[in-house]
Amino acid sequence: MSLNRVLAVGLLAASMSQPVAAADYLRGAYAGHQQQNTTIDWAGYYAGAHAGYNSNNFSYSGLPGRLATAAWGTLDPVSVVERSILLGPTTKTSTSFGAFAGINYLWDDVVLGAEADYSRLLSTSRSNFGPGTATGTVNANNYTAISTTTSNANVGDWGTIRGRIGYASGYFMPYVTAGLAMGRMSGTTTTTASVCNSTLTPGCPPGSYTTRTGSVRLGGISYGAAMGAGVDMQFFPNTFLRAEYQYVNFPKNGHHPEVAINTARIGGGVKF
Repeated sequence: MSLNRVLAVGLLAASMSQPVAAADYLRGAYAGHQQQNTTIDWAGYYAGAHAGYNSNNFSYSGLPGRLATAAWGTLDPVSVVERSILLGPTTKTSTSFGAFAGINYLWDDVVLGAEADYSRLLSTSRSNFGPGTATGTVNANNYTAISTTTSNANVGDWGTIRGRIGYASGYFMPYVTAGLAMGRMSGTTTTTASVCNSTLTPGCPPGSYTTRTGSVRLGGISYGAAMGAGVDMQFFPNTFLRAEYQYVNFPKNGHHPEVAINTARIGGGVKF
């Protein structure tokens, strides 16, 4: 075969291979970045479990009046008893565990999704207040009140439904989240108040005090808000690890104090 004929055959073979190579490139055969992303897919359904460390903040504004009425009813000293009741904000720590499930939608590197979770505390919150003292005059009588109070307020468990927005960056997906929360609260707050009528018994010597006890039951379902941020880490196919901070707030109502829960937690999940 002559040299000219060999060159012609080579050029023909090269021209025939170019469309095939171009088609393979469009399919992603030569797109190394696309092949890598197929092994780190953040889209789809997922579920998992978590464990956390919580800081639970209780604010008891509004309860002293209810406690004073529970102990002394409508008797004259009730307003003085109310001022003697000490119920300041408290912070208690605890641990929790729970589960979560959700779905992610992927648009390029942006991840949009929805998630629901459930958490349960492993310990209760007990606080002691007092003794608190107050004096006052009602209907021309001077009263001195001394009160001690114990609260066993507790958030037994809570759940949230939240939206999420994240950024898919290879093995990592940082995100922020916000939504609604629902919690179940329980407990009892009890006040023991001793009152002396110093108009009738000047100086209030021992034995001149009358002691009564009243309790307010704390309980029921509360609704609030939840927000947070975290990062999911997908080092192996169809599984991921998570580190997250979550803040949940339940406003006060007639049945319980205001509660704010700050949680740092870790978890892991499976993608479907």
